[in-house]
Amino acid sequence: SAIRSLISASRRESIQAETPHLGKIDFAVLSTPVPAEPPLHLTPLQSFREILIGGPSFSALSEKELCFSDLKKYPFICLGRETATFQFYNQLFLSQELELIPDTEAATTDQILPLVKNNLGLAFLPEPMALESLAKQEVLQITISEKLPLRHICLVHDHQHPLNSGARELKKIILGERMD
Repeated sequence: SAIRSLISASRRESIQAETPHLGKIDFAVLSTPVPAEPPLHLTPLQSFREILIGGPSFSALSEKELCFSDLKKYPFICLGRETATFQFYNQLFLSQELELIPDTEAATTDQILPLVKNNLGLAFLPEPMALESLAKQEVLQITISEKLPLRHICLVHDHQHPLNSGARELKKIILGERMD
């Protein structure tokens, strides 16, 4: 039995256009926030925090503590407006009565790090994705006064939609369960 679809999606509409309960895909692995309502079920797989980083030309900022309003003074890189991550940060900025207006919008999270390394701006990035570049001093962490909420990578599945055997086995692997 084959798995219907294996997709990588960072776009907010992916959970709506490719929802597991529509039968187009068996399940999805997405980062929160995920606009999933019953009968969809979210299973957290891993939590992560995002950190603010900048390239070498922003090294003076690594000695300061910035707040969201300070980010307006510097070029800012973010995922595109159609992504859940953009909506997440937009809500955080709105809670501070600020508008999120990135100077550069990346299509995927893995595109952000090269942009930052090349001094095109500051960006929030999941800490695990930045660790190697931080260790090599290709980017610098910048302290931000606002506490960023913990985010999660989740498996999204419609429990009313039965999985075929291939999808069941892949789900077991993702969840770290023992295969029979």
